[in-house]
Amino acid sequence: MLTMVMWIGLAGLLSHQEKDKPAEGFIVPYRLSKTQHIVVRAKVNGSAPLNFVIDTGAPAFFIAEEAAKKAGITSDEKGWAVIDEVQFEGQLKAKKVKARIETPFQLKGMNGMGLAGIELHGMIGYSILAKYEIRLDLKKDHMIWTPLDWTPPEPKGLGGVGKKNSQGATLELLGSFMQGLGGLTGGKAALYPKVQGFSGLALEQKDGKVVVSSVFVGSPAAKAGLMAGDEIKRIKDEEVKSLADAKRKLSMIVALESVDLSLVRGKEALTVTLKTAFGF
Repeated sequence: MLTMVMWIGLAGLLSHQEKDKPAEGFIVPYRLSKTQHIVVRAKVNGSAPLNFVIDTGAPAFFIAEEAAKKAGITSDEKGWAVIDEVQFEGQLKAKKVKARIETPFQLKGMNGMGLAGIELHGMIGYSILAKYEIRLDLKKDHMIWTPLDWTPPEPKGLGGVGKKNSQGATLELLGSFMQGLGGLTGGKAALYPKVQGFSGLALEQKDGKVVVSSVFVGSPAAKAGLMAGDEIKRIKDEEVKSLADAKRKLSMIVALESVDLSLVRGKEALTVTLKTAFGF
């Protein structure tokens, strides 16, 4: 299997980063949408988990208007807001994050057509990605974000609310058209789908076996007693055939669901019950 490792070393607008960061960086889980976009979940000011697309071409951190409204976030007259805290799924938290409160045409079109399979609430672009060196190995289900000590100038070219050039207006119209077409064809992303349960497990394939590579501290997996090196044999009484199979099975477990895992630790066969958490 081809391993692709991408390092993103840009610079960004986070004005504060927690000082107690682990030396190797922060673990940030991700999933792939049906359109193969990399999606991470995050809470903004303690909101319900929101889905954000990683977009290296976006100039800023975008939050769709409707999602911002539900999270109690209001923008200034130029369309910007400062988020007190962004809590990414996993280990990373960031303070005083500047966000653009706007629904880009890409999100409007994808949500309108239901292309991604999930509701997308925003995009994580330059202003956040730039502050980190990001290691992305597409065989794994998480990234490593290591903070960089550099603050670049703010992105330019984003006008105030309602200020669009002719190209922007055309793209906005395209997004609205796709949204309307989705309504006619029945293609629609679920606004409130069942939330995927958080287990806190990181898996890898080793010597033909699916094993636990690490367990997040305080996670459901840790509370269930799972340990690095455990070989996963069955999930919900279904045989685990490969790493991809294990990830698929885990992705189908919803929040607060209890599931039995059959595993081998050394020479001992064990069964543990893991209860996933809501959100992360």
